[in-house]
Amino acid sequence: MESLAVGVHGRARRSTTRSARCQPLATDANQLVSILLSQQSAVQKLVANTGEVFTALSERDGQLSSLISNANQVFQTTANRNAELQQTFVVLPTFEKESQLTLKALTAFAQNTNPLVTQLRPAARQLSPLLIDTAKLAPSLKTFFVQLTR
Repeated sequence: MESLAVGVHGRARRSTTRSARCQPLATDANQLVSILLSQQSAVQKLVANTGEVFTALSERDGQLSSLISNANQVFQTTANRNAELQQTFVVLPTFEKESQLTLKALTAFAQNTNPLVTQLRPAARQLSPLLIDTAKLAPSLKTFFVQLTR
């Protein structure tokens, strides 16, 4: 004890300062332990599930290394095509603008032609049987017109 007293003699203030610095750590550690205790069930499930994950990964060692290799290959291909990807994003706004203009024009065309299509629908219904019969005669008519031009 006397040897210990000699070793710490004059250092009490420094020792007190150091232990005071540990106070926030002790407080935070106490809060952490309280939170973990309040969530004990969830923490147990986390630990158990982590074990299952590592077990599954160790059972499928070849698949895991294959996944890592394939991911590396995807990232390498993406890096190699950096310029192409950049160009895609450069032209994308123009493509979007032109697509919107085209869609507006097609919508206007559809609205303008709808009355005409509606007017032609009864005639198209009457014409359908004639076209079906003509399709049946088409091979004979083709032969007739080919022989006619000879």
